[in-house]
Amino acid sequence: MKILLLFSIFELCVILAGFFRRPFSEIRWMSREYTGTLKGISMMTVLWSHVGQTCGVQHIQFIGSVGLSLFIMFSGYGLQRSVEKNGLENYWKRRFTGVILPFWFAETAGLLATGLFTWKRFLLSCFFIRPAMGPEWFMQFIMISYLIFYVVCLFVKKEDSYKADRLKMRLLFGSFLIWFIVDGLFFAQPAMPFLKARQMICFPFGIAIANNSDYFEKKLSHPAVVFIGGFMGLLFMGITQLKAVKAAPFLIQNCLSLFTLFPLALAVLTVTNRRKWLLNNSVLKWTGEISFELYLIHMFTLQMLSTAPISLLMFTGTTAAGAWLYHTILQKGRQRWLT
Repeated sequence: MKILLLFSIFELCVILAGFFRRPFSEIRWMSREYTGTLKGISMMTVLWSHVGQTCGVQHIQFIGSVGLSLFIMFSGYGLQRSVEKNGLENYWKRRFTGVILPFWFAETAGLLATGLFTWKRFLLSCFFIRPAMGPEWFMQFIMISYLIFYVVCLFVKKEDSYKADRLKMRLLFGSFLIWFIVDGLFFAQPAMPFLKARQMICFPFGIAIANNSDYFEKKLSHPAVVFIGGFMGLLFMGITQLKAVKAAPFLIQNCLSLFTLFPLALAVLTVTNRRKWLLNNSVLKWTGEISFELYLIHMFTLQMLSTAPISLLMFTGTTAAGAWLYHTILQKGRQRWLT
């Protein structure tokens, strides 16, 4: 608990310090500045919850999961914008250089450095079959999402954009519904059966925002969304913890979990849409820029944490410096790979 308290104070201090330098003259709804800085907030919550879990603090993972829901939502949004601009040309090349290859490099280095490397664990993880580290379930989730999106885009014709967009969204939500059912029936983890299921709406919803940004900006500017989303999310978080619900079939648990993180993520979107000044923060901007690298590296640097306060300093410094260096290397390499 002491380590989590120290890390909480540290995160709060660096975020407050970021307000002394405001990097943006203006922040528009769902702009690169908006989504990038919210990714920074999301990554901060993920780090906070994982530090707490590593130190033995229970029932705080939901806070980090709300941040991850936003991250997944913005992944869908950014993917749709990218396809609108570039089409499906180099689709998998961009995913390979931007997501898969960085994950493989980090996985190799991390497993070797922590002494956890075995060929079986490495190969199952790198091909997104079984995560080597707990938080890596996200990689499997995002790769399946990329695949579903790609197949749907191949199927939908482009002659009539309005009809095509409607058909695309129906196919996307239908595909994620099928995945949701299959995951609940056959692949749910007994310890946390709703781990992926509660995120299912987020990715296609991000694509829906990209298709009709003005509509969602208006809807998600109403203060009622904060109260309704916050109340619903907290209510269903409590419901999913009931013994009767935990004894129910996984598919029922997963259905209830859909109303936990997603409403809370919408509440966060509404707050930041109405108070964009909260995102004008140099620390959150920087964290958002290296958020993916922070995610990849912190899975292994968490092994540094112990009850000694010095271990928190080592974890924080190594994670931040390693993510920044890895981000710099990847950016230069990616420019070469895509040209």
